[in-house]
Amino acid sequence: MQRPENPVFPKRRRAGFSIAEVLIALMILAVMAAAIGSACLFARRSAEAAVAENTALNTAQAYMEQLKTFTYSALMASVNDPTVPLQTMSSLTATDYLTQNAWLTKTVVMRRDASGNVLQRLNVDIKPVLSDASSGTGRDIVGIQIFYRWTDPVTKTLRSASIRSAKSI
Repeated sequence: MQRPENPVFPKRRRAGFSIAEVLIALMILAVMAAAIGSACLFARRSAEAAVAENTALNTAQAYMEQLKTFTYSALMASVNDPTVPLQTMSSLTATDYLTQNAWLTKTVVMRRDASGNVLQRLNVDIKPVLSDASSGTGRDIVGIQIFYRWTDPVTKTLRSASIRSAKSI
């Protein structure tokens, strides 16, 4: 036996979505788009900060490698008299002599456009500290520590770190 049709709620075909369903779907889509956009922005800012940190580290390592090419006696001369400047390789064309316990600012180009114009620079401050590390070793050793600092392009905070090495005869 078939039921009689309800006169209050007649049976009808649904031809589309109701306005409530459409609004709910749009809200879910908007929340997802905002989350994806936020994640992409966070990833870009994290990558930019990492590139700046890596650039600062590479600059400090380049100076460390130059200091390790000095003779033991040249490094000891700076240990004994911290005002003795250490001429780096780029000093042949520029005046960026390293002086112990003094900051030197090196400007590094991070990005250029297609025509070669500089879009972004990073200032890296370098400070070498040399010490006589021979004590009790029976060898002639100069300890080399380079402190470096840079301004994080994302947070605009001053960040710093250091690297160490040694030079012996």
